[in-house]
Amino acid sequence: RQFNAYLYIVIESSVSNIKKNNNFGSYKSNLPYLWHNMRDLTHKFKGTCQFIFTGGRINSTRLIPKLLYHGNKLWNVDLQYYIDNYDMD
Repeated sequence: RQFNAYLYIVIESSVSNIKKNNNFGSYKSNLPYLWHNMRDLTHKFKGTCQFIFTGGRINSTRLIPKLLYHGNKLWNVDLQYYIDNYDMD
């Protein structure tokens, strides 16, 4: 807040893929614990931080330049809503 900045945490997967992939492999993550910590960070840094699940690397490489270009105009926008409901191209 003191730097007048915003942090986008871009996750190159979707929530459904994270849940699905957690069932495979030798180690399972404690997803409720992870979701809880994400909510805590979102509340702690309200208005300056947003987690974005892009669905994959290609979507992330398309989104990040747009985030940088539009800057603070997007700080009050729920980007996940638009990613989930609209075509971002």
